[in-house]
Amino acid sequence: MAKLKAGKKEGKQNGAHESLKAFHILSNATILFHHSLKEAAKHVHGKGELSDPRRSIVMSLHRFGPQTVPKMAQERKVSRQNIQKIVNVLLENKFVEFSDNPDHKRSSLIELTKKGHHLVETMNRDEAKIMSKVKLDVSDKDMLDAAKVLGSISEVLKKLIKT
Repeated sequence: MAKLKAGKKEGKQNGAHESLKAFHILSNATILFHHSLKEAAKHVHGKGELSDPRRSIVMSLHRFGPQTVPKMAQERKVSRQNIQKIVNVLLENKFVEFSDNPDHKRSSLIELTKKGHHLVETMNRDEAKIMSKVKLDVSDKDMLDAAKVLGSISEVLKKLIKT
């Protein structure tokens, strides 16, 4: 039996349709994963000292080092005021402190205090205890590849939004 071949235009449309379908599947899986992570964080950290947004800021400072409020807001696509409110609570609890910013006179850097570093270490230990009990049928390479794909898509979407 003869196979039907799609014309160039039809082939491109089918390819675009398949890419869009794959993108939707990935998007939905990412949303479900996001919600699963939030629920897991509640389970692991319970009614801990930090809300999700506060925990996000502290973890970001731990991973990437001192940052300004405007930079953190820009990365999260939220207002500077929103991040400032979170930082103010972290300051009150002595998890973060201001430090001089050599690149900018008025926008101080926010960095973790010893208490903040200790908090992150405790959270990481709690997460490691839970993860040691989880048996994933996924290799580290597959997880890193997935992170790379999501990062690439995020960059493309950021560029698209800017234009």
